[in-house]
Amino acid sequence: MDVSGLPSHRRSGLEGRTECRSCAVYCDRVVHPSRCLEQGCPDLFAEVGINGRLHAACRQGIFAASIDLEQLETATADGGFGALKCRKEPLEHCPSSIDKAYLHRAEVLGCVNPEFFEPAGGDSFRVIARIPIQE
Repeated sequence: MDVSGLPSHRRSGLEGRTECRSCAVYCDRVVHPSRCLEQGCPDLFAEVGINGRLHAACRQGIFAASIDLEQLETATADGGFGALKCRKEPLEHCPSSIDKAYLHRAEVLGCVNPEFFEPAGGDSFRVIARIPIQE
């Protein structure tokens, strides 16, 4: 499906909700492989890379990178490996968050696409006030 002609807030919903480019802030969903390792995620697996070393990857494809397992374990012990951009919508058990680039460019009124911060599969609208009907 070609979504290039749609406004960016509509494209992000159709492209897996892993990034938002609706304003100058640029938000990305990221996953934290160190926390995957710490929580013993069943989708984190190791395989032998072309260099003969073990590399960790996500079986579900949430992140695309293959990480040297020894370096991931060392970095995790030292406080964390860092975040990787999600390739697709994280699963419920995935240790993910929203990373905001260029935060100094934030809009005065705040986020222009608050739906990006809502969990996938949620309601498409939010009730913010109930007005009683007067007869």
